[in-house]
Amino acid sequence: MCILTLVTNLHYSRLTTDPIPKLLLTLAIPSSIGFFFNTMYNVVDMLVAGYLSTQALASLSISFPIFFTLIAIGMGVGTGATTLIANALGKNDEAAAKRYAKQTISFGVLLGITISILGTLVTPSFLTLLGAEGAYLATASNYLFTIFCGSIFITMTFMFNAILNAVGDTKSYRNVLIASFFINSLLSPTLAFGWFGLPTLSILGIALATIVSNALSALYLWHKVRGTRLIKQESWGKYVPDVKSYLDIAGQGFPVSLSMMTISIGAFIIMYFVSSFGEITVAGYGVALRVEQMVLIPGIGITVAVLTLISQNNGAEKYDRVREIIRVAIRYSLYLSTLAAVFILFFSKYVMGIFTDDQAVINSGVGYLSVAAFITWAYGLLFVTNSVFRGLKRPLFPLLIGILRQVILPFPLLWFAITVLNFDILEVWWIIFAIVWIAAIIAMIYVRNVVNKVCVGC
Repeated sequence: MCILTLVTNLHYSRLTTDPIPKLLLTLAIPSSIGFFFNTMYNVVDMLVAGYLSTQALASLSISFPIFFTLIAIGMGVGTGATTLIANALGKNDEAAAKRYAKQTISFGVLLGITISILGTLVTPSFLTLLGAEGAYLATASNYLFTIFCGSIFITMTFMFNAILNAVGDTKSYRNVLIASFFINSLLSPTLAFGWFGLPTLSILGIALATIVSNALSALYLWHKVRGTRLIKQESWGKYVPDVKSYLDIAGQGFPVSLSMMTISIGAFIIMYFVSSFGEITVAGYGVALRVEQMVLIPGIGITVAVLTLISQNNGAEKYDRVREIIRVAIRYSLYLSTLAAVFILFFSKYVMGIFTDDQAVINSGVGYLSVAAFITWAYGLLFVTNSVFRGLKRPLFPLLIGILRQVILPFPLLWFAITVLNFDILEVWWIIFAIVWIAAIIAMIYVRNVVNKVCVGC
């Protein structure tokens, strides 16, 4: 047995034997650092758009629900793949883990091609539905068309990272996100403003920078994946689609994708109603979302750790550790949410001012963040419970709670509040507060019942 095999076996086994607090931090900290730089990556794009014009800033904001759909599909399928591979490793079924890893790669290629085709077809209709027209519509469309042309690089980045997450490697993706931030920080303004004698591409340059950085990320992660035992230099025939494996990946991944897409649908619904308050409100809300995402990053890192640990320990049938993972993760999440809330309350105005000097846009964003600060604990609970269900190979509940939180409750409540009651925008934000907390409370009650049933006798 080669040295690499011994090291890898030791690494796998530690996920089912080492102390939970230590493992959570070991896996979560690299993920959190990586997601921080990923958010800063998006911050750079918003800054560049803000310097271009308020219209460019609004175009990126209104494009978010559509762009996030691409992210949701890729991340969802990747999460499903991580669940399958990690559960197989927990059971010491290495043959299944290898098969799922290879099928995940071919699945990602076909998925990326499909998204490119469908995305370019539906973009104009969705943007028009959101109220974009004229130059505003053209700017947003140019951005999204370019993104969809390179969507295969985005999806493959998620597929490769899914394999690495399953074996407990969260550092490679961290490295990718840090490097991508610096690459994008140079490319995005260079292409947008036409620095160094290059043509001025405006918002198209921001999109091209995204594609280039994701292409480089995919190449690096492919190199890292090939260094694991799950992917060897075998014939390409091993990657030919296998119906059963594809169904397994789709069965675990698509509910997660749909669950995450409910975030996109929810953002679409909220943006639809927010757009009725004008372009300034749309721009302010778009920037405020970036700020909110930035402070929620540590909690997202914990969810990556929870998914990997729950999956492997569930596969190993170590249900006492499953319970402990949940308890420790919720405790850490609440600590981090408190810090996030304090930061938002005291510093949101200053952070908003980094993106734009338009005081109306700043005021609009601060209005949302003044309410969002009190939602952070609910988001933390939802992040953890969703990862628990996915790790237990029960992805349906996160989908259902997502539909409730993003579709069933928001549309009628916001329509009634704005159309019938003539609520102002601040009252709209408080409706969102109530919706998220309702979902979080339901999720906490249900996860307790499910875990008690799964862990009966443990």
